[in-house]
Amino acid sequence: MSRGIELIVMGLGGLSLFLVAFLGFAAMSGTPLSEVAVIGPMFAPEEQEPPEEPGKEFATPGTALATEKQIVEANMGILGAFPLESPFTAAELQSLALELKSAKVAYDERKWKLDEREKSISEREEVLAHQFETLEELREKLERYEAELNLRSAEVNADEKATDAQAEAQWSEVAKLFAAGDPDELTTRLLQYDEEEAAKVLVNLSDERAALLLNALPADKWKAYVDAYSAIGEE
Repeated sequence: MSRGIELIVMGLGGLSLFLVAFLGFAAMSGTPLSEVAVIGPMFAPEEQEPPEEPGKEFATPGTALATEKQIVEANMGILGAFPLESPFTAAELQSLALELKSAKVAYDERKWKLDEREKSISEREEVLAHQFETLEELREKLERYEAELNLRSAEVNADEKATDAQAEAQWSEVAKLFAAGDPDELTTRLLQYDEEEAAKVLVNLSDERAALLLNALPADKWKAYVDAYSAIGEE
């Protein structure tokens, strides 16, 4: 096809497209085509002459005007003779479909992973919540146990103090037996106690009396008894 014919065909196609669009808008507006500017006279009904004889039916065969719908459909048929080229080739459309399918698969996979991750996080939160409750129960038990131990310790300390006070009172009574008398004779009695017991007796005496009794001890016993007495005196 030569360039000139191609231009003519394209011009006719454009004109037909314009005419069809124009007629379509006119028909949609509800205005009779005979009243539309420019093209109105083309659709004006022909004037009919009155019948010459009364009772004779008026007929104009072959002169019936086409309806607006028929005109539009006829022009659409003309426009259909000029096919419009698709903006995409078959290969491009297939590639686009594959890309869309791949994107949907990737989206579904990512959504599944997110759902699984959310499920895992939810399960982990439940486990942590359970562990936290367990730790809270254990902490409360430990606090109660600690309170019981403190109470028991206080009771034991009280008992020990009472025992110590009783023991001190007992050794204080024994010390009265060494408060007066000959040191040489009393050391024989003092040696009947071990070093720690003798020290508990001596600590309840005056320093001078304790020194007299210690000095009266045999030389081989003196150091052990003095060390025990000094240890109690430092407490």
